[in-house]
Amino acid sequence: MKNPDAYLIPPKLIRKYGTRNPFLLAGEKGVEIMMRDDFDRQKGAFSLMLNVPFIFINNNLSDEMKRIVCAHELGHAMLHRQFCRNMKNQTIQEYEIFDIRSTTEYEANIFAAELLIDEKELAEYESYGYDIVQMAKASNININLLLIKYWRNARTMTGRWRSTSTAGCIRNTQTERFVSRMPPTPSGPSPLPWQKPSIRRLTGGS
Repeated sequence: MKNPDAYLIPPKLIRKYGTRNPFLLAGEKGVEIMMRDDFDRQKGAFSLMLNVPFIFINNNLSDEMKRIVCAHELGHAMLHRQFCRNMKNQTIQEYEIFDIRSTTEYEANIFAAELLIDEKELAEYESYGYDIVQMAKASNININLLLIKYWRNARTMTGRWRSTSTAGCIRNTQTERFVSRMPPTPSGPSPLPWQKPSIRRLTGGS
């Protein structure tokens, strides 16, 4: 079972500090942020140095991905400090942000999704008839993070967002790999909302 704090802490932070900005929230929680120009493939890291929490972010990433990495690492800071203390170098390194095979990484992704994505905004887009790809573009949110959010809220929002495959409409390996690992709905797989003739390809992303 996933740590319920991954779902519960983000809305508490938003209510208390009046922002979803992970950089501002990190500062409020005493977490130091350092941008790194020497990271190559590594997107970010969370580390404890003399018991002081640090977030390191690859400065070569897009602004969108920097925000996601910061929210993800803030999730580690809020959820996994003891786990980090038990590691040899007290550092959690990130090469693949959207990794759902690791419980700690998936919890950090849930935290990031709950922090960054406004459900009311998505509900408004859905009322306009937007599919999930259009929502991701309109809200400037990485589609992998949006999938995590919808998976979390599948029963309370709409059941038609859950599926076991992408049917080849989106040539984004991270998205395909993520969705392919989702368990099927009780009624079996159903077409994803982005499976429309007008949408052939998802471009961009870091």
